[in-house]
Amino acid sequence: TDTETRYDELQLTIDDPDATANYYRIVLAETIEVDSGRTTRDRRRFRTQSRPILNEMGESVEVGEESEYQGDEAVFTDDLFNGQSFTINLEVRRRARRPRGQSFTPTYWLQVQALSEDTYRYVRTRRLAEDAEENPFSTPVDVDGNVEGGYGLVGGYNVDTLRQQVQRESASQVGLPQ
Repeated sequence: TDTETRYDELQLTIDDPDATANYYRIVLAETIEVDSGRTTRDRRRFRTQSRPILNEMGESVEVGEESEYQGDEAVFTDDLFNGQSFTINLEVRRRARRPRGQSFTPTYWLQVQALSEDTYRYVRTRRLAEDAEENPFSTPVDVDGNVEGGYGLVGGYNVDTLRQQVQRESASQVGLPQ
């Protein structure tokens, strides 16, 4: 049997304007269509060794001598690539289960969001607060907002959705046991 973990590789290139500080968020999802016509859509985890993401997300995993971030979304700034074209490599673990005897086509949907500074700070501190809720020893985190006399955010973001379709063969087509 084949026990090797396989990954699909995705690349995202951001052409960052140099006149201002910029804030980004990426979110990965996947739809799967099988021969039977059924379609599912799920958010998917990815891994990356991209330094801007590692610096911002702060929850890297040590892999040998390297660090990597693993998650289904990431927020980061352009501090390390301001005004330059910057490529982020993402790896997505292939699903272990295949529909029995059917070919299937996963399609990755990578949402790239250009955030306002207020939206970036809100999303970032909201994630930190959610992480702190799960740890009884952590310090509570105040979620940034910009509503005077209340809670919440008035902010904005622009979304560009990138689509990448990957053809897969069924187990019977590649000679693997079903």
